[in-house]
Amino acid sequence: MEHWIYANGADRDVVVSTRISFARNIAGLPFPASMTDDQRALLIETVAPSIEAENLARCRWDDLSLWERQAMVERRLVNPIFGAGQTKRAVYASDDECLVVAVGGQDHLKLQALASGLALEEAYARLDALDTALDAALHFAFDSRLGYLTQSPSDLGTAMHASVYLHLPALQQSRFIYELGNTVSKLGLSLTSVYGEAGKSGCSLYQLSNRVTLGITEQAAISNLASFARQIVRQERLAREELRTQPTLEDRVWRSYGLMKNARLLPLDECRTLWSNVRVGAAIEMLPDLSLATVDALLLAVGGATVMSIVGKKLDQTELDKERATIVRERV
Repeated sequence: MEHWIYANGADRDVVVSTRISFARNIAGLPFPASMTDDQRALLIETVAPSIEAENLARCRWDDLSLWERQAMVERRLVNPIFGAGQTKRAVYASDDECLVVAVGGQDHLKLQALASGLALEEAYARLDALDTALDAALHFAFDSRLGYLTQSPSDLGTAMHASVYLHLPALQQSRFIYELGNTVSKLGLSLTSVYGEAGKSGCSLYQLSNRVTLGITEQAAISNLASFARQIVRQERLAREELRTQPTLEDRVWRSYGLMKNARLLPLDECRTLWSNVRVGAAIEMLPDLSLATVDALLLAVGGATVMSIVGKKLDQTELDKERATIVRERV
């Protein structure tokens, strides 16, 4: 089955991907922070039949090396907090990795859906169906006033986090990105740079996400986020039209493409900057033979731990930069 990143998502020229997660805990069990290793092991075995019944395959977290675990963080299968944990836990994923269940992290279960492009409604529908099936089998902790009960009080209510990854090189170059960040914060949303400092990131990749989980329905939160995401998409497209009039854009795109096709050593920060430039070229059809799916898939493959996972061994920095360059040349 083809990986989710290769699907033809809506507004793909600006929106790289969509991600939605639910935090869930089983009624009657202590939160993970209060569990012993034996209780954690029992939790994993208890939930296994129900999760596997939904056609999700298990990865035994304790059997993975540190860099293999970090690779799962880089590929967005689990969050950094889960990835840093050393206690017993497990991860289940569908064949295309669009659905993931992480067991034994901050909460008993973290359910996640990933999709290419702007697909909040579609991702929510898939995740909601999985949530309903698991709730029927496992009985999640829920309070009629507080909503889903979670280890972190900030997650009470829907316990849902929804976000989209936006590629905003034109808005970043125009400096409008700062004003945009202030605007979304007043609407209960956040706009943060995924790599590096906002306004200065060579990657120009930003995460727009919801901040409010209490006192709002899941559907309302999704609708609000989708509406503002579409506004940002329109603004970025207008800014790109302005950017296209600058003679430096074509040179920057083709220089970056040439480096990706020929470099023998590629440090990660440089690689992400080149990725951003080449992605703009693909999005505005300056590089017509290069699909956005190919470019976006590359971003999931160049993290240090992921590169080591691909080659199957631990690497020093020079070896890592060399292997990353090889992967980029072969895939661009």
